[in-house]
Amino acid sequence: MKTNQGVLVGAAAVALVWGAVSAFQMEDEQPEMTPEQEAEWAAWEAAGTPGPQHAQLGGMIGEWDCHCEFWMAPDAPPTITEGTSVSEWVLGGRIIKSDFSTTIMGMPFQGLMYSGYDNIKGEYFSIWMDSSMTGYMADTGTANADGTEVVYTGGFTDPMGNPVKTKHIARTIDHDKTVFEMWESKNGEDMRLTGKITYTRK
Repeated sequence: MKTNQGVLVGAAAVALVWGAVSAFQMEDEQPEMTPEQEAEWAAWEAAGTPGPQHAQLGGMIGEWDCHCEFWMAPDAPPTITEGTSVSEWVLGGRIIKSDFSTTIMGMPFQGLMYSGYDNIKGEYFSIWMDSSMTGYMADTGTANADGTEVVYTGGFTDPMGNPVKTKHIARTIDHDKTVFEMWESKNGEDMRLTGKITYTRK
């Protein structure tokens, strides 16, 4: 079957013109915002724009080798494993997604963390999920003056029904090394170190 190219080109041109006219009509139909609405819109734009805290967190973007130490009891030697982590920006540079994997007691272990900085609340946050749970852990934190250390606090309930308070400390040593410490307090006991992961950039 022969195709009339002139007809196709003409139809495409009409479609483009009609789309442009419709867009202008829709724009003209938008109601004018009041000064209060304009201020609210500007506030939302500012709240949704990544800032210096996000730039600082961006140091974790990349692929990492992970040296992991876990303490089952205060007086026990640590269980040592090796793992990997890959971190990338999502949602236009607003949130960091980190995929972590290692082995614990000979079994594969996977973790997923979303972390960022909330411009509205003025605090850092992280949400952690892994292959040993069906829930999640949520922490909020604050940083020191130069942003090289962020201390997160939170908590969870263990499988035995005990409430556990947590403190997680992320220390940036340099561009290629970060140390992440995990502290816990169960049943009102003093905080103790339960885990440490040393990230070395690949």
